[in-house]
Amino acid sequence: SREVIVNPDVKQAFTVPTNYGESEPSLSFYEMSVTKLDDNLYLAGQNWGFSVFYDAGDFFIGVGGYEQITERLAAVNNHLQTDKPLGYQIVTHHHLDHLGGMKEIYDLGANFVAVAEHVSSIREIAGVDIPEDRFTLIDGKGELLDGKVKLVDFPNGHASHNLLSYFPSAELVFTADLFLSRHPSNAPPGYT
Repeated sequence: SREVIVNPDVKQAFTVPTNYGESEPSLSFYEMSVTKLDDNLYLAGQNWGFSVFYDAGDFFIGVGGYEQITERLAAVNNHLQTDKPLGYQIVTHHHLDHLGGMKEIYDLGANFVAVAEHVSSIREIAGVDIPEDRFTLIDGKGELLDGKVKLVDFPNGHASHNLLSYFPSAELVFTADLFLSRHPSNAPPGYT
């Protein structure tokens, strides 16, 4: 026999910590936005889905594989009043949220830049057998466009393989989940 209590009084089940309070105000990204970070470098996104786009002249190199990458690419093209394709997409790591846009990337005709260990996950999430020639594999370190985009496979507490993208002209690193914050000030939390 069991006793079921519906909506029990839980006020005495825990105590509120002394310094408990409202969280800091956070930035809001409900609208699609495009921000110029440097010459040829743009941040585009909405809610939690953001990508960095490097304008390589005839095409873009994207970083950040959340779903709706097609909308982010369109927003950058609209912002620049261009109609450039996505030539390469850097896949940062194998977590499902960062692989959400793989089918879109395939449909856009872009090449995937990834570590070999992530190829099967990319294919599985995309739901298509992506040909080998659509992959540019990074082993430790690599670069695109004669060093205008540098890549480092950075193992860490978040993912055993995490491609960091470094844009030397802007002195900017895109890390995807290593450091993140929606707070307007203070240092973001990070993985040790």
